[in-house]
Amino acid sequence: MFPGVAVVTGAAGTGMGQAIAKAFAGEGCNRIAITDINASLLDKTAAEIKEKYAGVQVLAHAGDISDHEFVDGFFTLVVEKFGRIDYAVNCAGIMGNNQSSTDTSLDDFDKITNVNYRGCWLSSRAELKQMVQQEPLESHDGRPGERGSIVNIASQLGIVGRPRAPAYCASKSAVIGMTRCDAIDYSEHGIRVNAICPGIIATPMTTGSSSIVDERTHEPILSILSIIVETAIRLRRDGHKVVIVSSGAIAVGLKRMTIPKRPKHLAQVQVSFGSNWTISLMSIWDSLFGHMDQPVAQVLLTRNDIADRTQYLNAQNTLAECLSFGVIPIVNENDTISVSEIKFGDNDTLSAITAAMVNADYLFLMTDVDCLYDKNPRAFPDAQPITVVEDIDRLQADVSSKGSALGTGGMATKITAARLATAAGTSTIITNSSKPGNISNIIHYLHPDTSSANGISSPAPNVPPLHTRFLPSATPIRSRAFWILHGLHPHGSIYIDRGAAAALSTHAGLLPVGIVAVTGTFAQQEAVRLIVVDRTKMGSLSPRADTTLEGSISTFSQPAMEFIDYDNGEEIGRAVVNYSSTEVARIRGLRSKDIASVLGYADSEYVAFRENVSLREHANAGSRASRPETPAPQTPTKAASRTPDASISDLRDLHISKEEEGSRTPNAGHITPAAETPAASEV
Repeated sequence: MFPGVAVVTGAAGTGMGQAIAKAFAGEGCNRIAITDINASLLDKTAAEIKEKYAGVQVLAHAGDISDHEFVDGFFTLVVEKFGRIDYAVNCAGIMGNNQSSTDTSLDDFDKITNVNYRGCWLSSRAELKQMVQQEPLESHDGRPGERGSIVNIASQLGIVGRPRAPAYCASKSAVIGMTRCDAIDYSEHGIRVNAICPGIIATPMTTGSSSIVDERTHEPILSILSIIVETAIRLRRDGHKVVIVSSGAIAVGLKRMTIPKRPKHLAQVQVSFGSNWTISLMSIWDSLFGHMDQPVAQVLLTRNDIADRTQYLNAQNTLAECLSFGVIPIVNENDTISVSEIKFGDNDTLSAITAAMVNADYLFLMTDVDCLYDKNPRAFPDAQPITVVEDIDRLQADVSSKGSALGTGGMATKITAARLATAAGTSTIITNSSKPGNISNIIHYLHPDTSSANGISSPAPNVPPLHTRFLPSATPIRSRAFWILHGLHPHGSIYIDRGAAAALSTHAGLLPVGIVAVTGTFAQQEAVRLIVVDRTKMGSLSPRADTTLEGSISTFSQPAMEFIDYDNGEEIGRAVVNYSSTEVARIRGLRSKDIASVLGYADSEYVAFRENVSLREHANAGSRASRPETPAPQTPTKAASRTPDASISDLRDLHISKEEEGSRTPNAGHITPAAETPAASEV
């Protein structure tokens, strides 16, 4: 896809530059040059690329891109090593101070302008000098070749202003203006110059009941709440967008209602919540933020709010508008009207879905320990912290924390939430709820160029606070696919074979021929689980097998049998279906052309269109063979001692009645005639 040479500036740390450098390697570019002022983090980026992508050559050279001698020397090294420059992404930049013009010193102004504008111009100029004198690179898809392509990373704040950021906004506006001019000047040379104006990092935080409410007295822990407010304000001033997902309303309600413990009956829970949330916990949040002149907004959600696509988009737009106006949304599950069928179940799941809705860069899950450990640290003093998790499926950690008496979550739910959030491309961090200030310290460690809240750029900590960071997926699930996979409540399950699963992974729709079984009751346009199972042909129970001798007439024939391994079925995704459960059960195993003859109509040849199917990441990866090797049919060795009547009796014993099917799911190792099409209620 990218046969040329790529250059990325600002490629250290965990920000956009690093992600772009890795993306080039992932898309097939095997010659990459990177630079950044932070030498140690730059070397780390280079090492990670080489480790993950074999054969990729990486030139890493640290330095200050606002220094013209360094810039000229760096690009000379690139050309000497790789011979040319074909793709350049200029990412290096700093936020600088958070002060108005009259409070901004000349040194601060020069530093911001030198890195953001002068550095970008010096890099772009050096890239253009090389590109105009090199031959066009042959394209991979037959289009006319080009001499190069440059992308300058500007900012939305280069288009619209923001309080206390005149130097930053002006520097990014300059980048946009420079890009427009260069795009005109160098188009005749076959060089494309563009700018991207991304938003700033969105950072949702989630706090559980036991984090902000005393488990014994049910009183809000004002010291913790105050630190959370201070942390959120600091992040806002550093240029981040913040969403708080908070529980604790029921816990506060217990105090106001003088109820000793969390009720078990739904109506009692709703009373303790509904009569107190607005006037109690939200008023505390509003009061604390009010002292800092920070507006907040309450957002209440149920699963029904995201199960409907229109309501999901409305909620997403509401959160986006809050953030655009500088408002901090405080999200909570609407326990006042929720019933068990439409509840998220725990604050962690709600926070992961919220993070996906706002396309957050980070999700912080606050708990009662510093991080994940390989063993329970309370019982084993030698327990080792787990600081980075690249693959959740390989995670071996202690999850003995079951949640508090006030809350519904625990460490297991946080790992589940991390799985949801990282699948959507959000880095997820578990840290101690008693130290909310860790959040800004961790962000500052991961983004060392971000200034502190007082406007003075302080060095990033060499060692961050103890935490566990789950790395985001390299191929995140976005928007509609995430909504289908995690927003909709499944009403049943469709069991499919390996061939159907392989077809789905190549972006084909779900056809009835690959469906093995159906459970549950669902209507058209409702969500179902997709579960892949293995099916193995076993031959016939007939003593004469499935064939007849040449020239003879068979007096007894039975279809071949197959073994279906339901016990080891694997859920690979979700789908919104075109047919009801009854209809799918009748047409399963059939070719699409036979649907009309069985149902009397054919709304579609697909049981589910591909755009209505969302697969989990491991399912898309194709880690297993598309279809297992099928053994050749064999005749039972003891068939000679049996009669045709006995074989027919065996088939009758295996038959599942319609009355039984209403209360059971597919059995492990169920044997069914391979050529038989069972009735609607049979599996």
